[in-house]
Amino acid sequence: MRKTTIQLTAVCACAVVLALGMVSAASAQDFGYSCFCPLRTDDNCIVLGKSGIGSPYWWGHAYWSTANRDWGGSDCSGFLIKAWQVPRFSAIGQDYHPFGTWDIFNYRYHWYPVGRSTAAKADAVGYPDPDGGGGATGHVVMFETGSAYGQAYVQEATPPRIIRHWRSLSGDIWRVRRRHNMIVGLGL
Repeated sequence: MRKTTIQLTAVCACAVVLALGMVSAASAQDFGYSCFCPLRTDDNCIVLGKSGIGSPYWWGHAYWSTANRDWGGSDCSGFLIKAWQVPRFSAIGQDYHPFGTWDIFNYRYHWYPVGRSTAAKADAVGYPDPDGGGGATGHVVMFETGSAYGQAYVQEATPPRIIRHWRSLSGDIWRVRRRHNMIVGLGL
């Protein structure tokens, strides 16, 4: 009986520690939102994004092949969601596109807003569809380096291909989102 009580106490203690960790992480990241997407580093996201460079732009899709740059394709939000791997793991060859640009800027499922002055590697920088009606669909890029107020080196799915280049982010329309459960700045 004593062994069972000790095991149960240990399990309860671990559950409390995990729960407190989740609450404090979620609170720090986004005022109480919690996310159960896999832990990733900013470098993991950048490397996965690089694997799509040269692949076609294809609205409403999110898959590509490193062996055949004419197969598959992705739009801007699909590319970001694939590189971020939210809400779950998705192989590059699997067409998985659960969120659009409007979702990225209007909900906080697996990301949260940060100030432009704190933009970091692998953050999303973009603007939303103003009314959600699809007439102006918005756009999003994955930030690598530079200035979120000026010239930035980004990964971007834009017709005709997914590219990596310098792009102007000047103007008031741009917003920044950071993935929940992302480790920023380790330089792995």
